Amino acid sequence: MNDPEVEALYYRFISEDPNVKFDDAEPLIFSQDGFDFRLEKGTLTVWPQKKYAGIEQAKADAEPILKNWEFSAFIKNKSHRIRFVFSDANVIDLKQEPAGTAISVRSAYMMAVAENVTVSVLDHLYPNLNNNFATSALTDELVGRLKQYTDKGETSPSMANYILERLEFVLAEKAKDRRIELSKILNVSRKVLDNVGNISNLSDPKIGRHGNRKPQPLTQDQINWLEKIAFRLVERLAEYNKNPNNLTLITMKDLGPLPK
Repeated sequence: MNDPEVEALYYRFISEDPNVKFDDAEPLIFSQDGFDFRLEKGTLTVWPQKKYAGIEQAKADAEPILKNWEFSAFIKNKSHRIRFVFSDANVIDLKQEPAGTAISVRSAYMMAVAENVTVSVLDHLYPNLNNNFATSALTDELVGRLKQYTDKGETSPSMANYILERLEFVLAEKAKDRRIELSKILNVSRKVLDNVGNISNLSDPKIGRHGNRKPQPLTQDQINWLEKIAFRLVERLAEYNKNPNNLTLITMKDLGPLPK
C-alpha cells in the first residue's frame, strides 16, 4: 500500500454467561476517546476518528476502551460477563485509484472462537460503557476472584477478605496501619472496611475462613452484604485508577444497615 489507513476494526461481542443472550438487543452507538462505536447483532464496529496507518496501532488505542467496557458491564451486573474478540479490519489505500479503495485483511486477522450457549434470558439492551473507570492488573486480578465467587468456586468470606487484604497490601503496603491508609486512598470509611473484615472472619462451620473460634454461622443477609461491598470496592479501585482526586466518600449509609 502506498498510503494505508485503517477505516474500521471489527470485534465479535460475546456473552460468557450461558444464560444471557443479546441477539435482540437494540443497536448501541456512541463515540469515545477518538473512536466511533456501533454494536449491533453481535458485531462491534470501531471507526477511528484519526488516521492510523497500521491495524495494531489502531487496536492498541481502541482496546483499552473495550477492556473498560467489559469491566464496567460486569461490575454493574454480574450476569453481564461480556468480552470483545477481534475478528477483522478494513484498510484502504488513500493513493490507490479509485481513491480510498478498500483492501481486505480478513484472512490475516480472523479468530475462530467456539461458543456453546444455552439461553434462558434475553437482554434487549447492550451494557453501556462507563467511562469513569480505568482497569489495571489489580482490577483484573480482583475481577477474577469475583467471577470465581459468582461461579460458586469460592465462598463469600474468602472472596471478600482476599479483596480487602489485597487492596491493603498493594495500595498501602508501606503504611503503619494499612487499613487506615487504604481508607484514605480509596475514600472509603474505616467502618466499612472494618465490617468487611469482621464479617468475613466469622467462624461459619460451612463457609467460614477460621475454625479456631466459637462457631457463628453467617446469615444470608451478611453473605449478600459481603458480595455487595466486594463489588463496590473493586469498582472504587477502577474509579481511583481513573481519577484519584474525584472520589466521593463511601459510608455505611451508602451500603444500607449492617446485616445481622
